[in-house]
Amino acid sequence: MSTIAAMFADTLTTYTKLQPRLHSQLQNTYIFACQHIRNPRAEMLEIIERFGIPKQNIYLLGKSYSTNIELQNSLMDSGYHILQPDTPSNLSFDIMHQINCQRLFEVFIQTVSDGARVIVLDDGGMLLTTFMDNYDQYSSWHLEIAGIEQTSSGYRILSERQALAFPVINVARSTGKLQYETPHLAHMCPATSNTFADTCGRKSAHHHDGYG
Repeated sequence: MSTIAAMFADTLTTYTKLQPRLHSQLQNTYIFACQHIRNPRAEMLEIIERFGIPKQNIYLLGKSYSTNIELQNSLMDSGYHILQPDTPSNLSFDIMHQINCQRLFEVFIQTVSDGARVIVLDDGGMLLTTFMDNYDQYSSWHLEIAGIEQTSSGYRILSERQALAFPVINVARSTGKLQYETPHLAHMCPATSNTFADTCGRKSAHHHDGYG
């Protein structure tokens, strides 16, 4: 875990110890997320668990083109629920992703009980769209539900709706992402690229993965 992530995790752990009522409430909190299953997400999940949300309450849908299979298997072995996306060759990624988001929504319907707290964590807007398009299926439940969108493309998709079924936090336009993460990545990319290129060869293809 990075130094910043470790400091954040320690802060959250201390806070929950000082707030036992909050910690008990988090035992009935669920996360349904669409994420790139890469190493930064493992750190994110560790922080969330230390905050007090049980890993058995966390359900993840990966993306076929970015999933680290070894990490996915490790997370599944440790107790996280991961829905492996179907990727038939006769369908486009967007259509198949929409179908997979619907599959995760069905898991939500079958899993969550009345009175729970639910966080829908999305990367691209499709999972949040699915939850909102099917809001009538759970609108009568006594849920505390909120969404988090991590990308600008997802924000644009959601902004085209006439109304949102529940509150959504726009991380893509947050101060933390714009003022801190983006400059940090811009500073780190050249050094990281040079180090990687020196190790693997200048002609090797590679990409950088942020924290969302």
